[in-house]
Amino acid sequence: MSAMESQALIRKLLAVTCLIAVATCDFQFNTKNFKLYRLWDMDDRMPPFSPLSPITCKEECAMFCLNDVTCAAFTYGEYVKFCMMTPEIVRPYDVSISFSLPGYTHYSIYEDIGDGILPPGYRTFNVSKLALRFHYYWPMNWTDARDTCDSEGGRLLTLDTEQKRQLLQDLIISNKDLSTTGTGLFVGGVVNGTEFYWEDGTLLASRDPLWATSQPTGTGNCTILDRDKGFRLADGDCSLKQPYICEHLHFETQSSLPSVGRYSLT
Repeated sequence: MSAMESQALIRKLLAVTCLIAVATCDFQFNTKNFKLYRLWDMDDRMPPFSPLSPITCKEECAMFCLNDVTCAAFTYGEYVKFCMMTPEIVRPYDVSISFSLPGYTHYSIYEDIGDGILPPGYRTFNVSKLALRFHYYWPMNWTDARDTCDSEGGRLLTLDTEQKRQLLQDLIISNKDLSTTGTGLFVGGVVNGTEFYWEDGTLLASRDPLWATSQPTGTGNCTILDRDKGFRLADGDCSLKQPYICEHLHFETQSSLPSVGRYSLT
């Protein structure tokens, strides 16, 4: 990390407010609010992942996670002082594949949108009330990707404006994992009959300017945001396993916190 990046992180850390007395911990980051959810069953256990880097405290680890658009959860090692960020939440069955290692605690990150919270891994953006989650750790075919987004209360992304396309391009280019994972990510367009449609039934016309040059080719029935084609739409094979982008319509519905665990950094 450069000196400039370190100074920026310190400034961000000053925005953290923890209310340990009432067993809650709220984080303000870039004017947005987040809550931490601790999976107590995973205390003193370590999933089979690699650490990020040495970190001095849990709060700093949380801020690194919030600064990465793909981070849904983090693990902190008290004794060795390290932080591990993961794009998927830690789940109860991870206990069975982890190994005993004292001093480790695990947290999922939830964005608080006032009258509800978003599922872990989703971040809001000032574009059409947009909340996005990038799934790249477990690539899926288009149907499974659609079902996963649906299970999170969202849908595969409808890429219908240049503003959204530019946002995605900026986010992907600036993230080390997204910028090096495959050439494209599934979004929500799919062929129905002879035309492409988004999941809400809106027509994705073959002359839409969001298509890449010479697209669609007619050889694939699902849409991909293609990095090699200028971050524009291309048609692709629905059966291929690709990373994918979910959007959550948080102005229509919000999620609830899990029924077990606590908000806490203790």
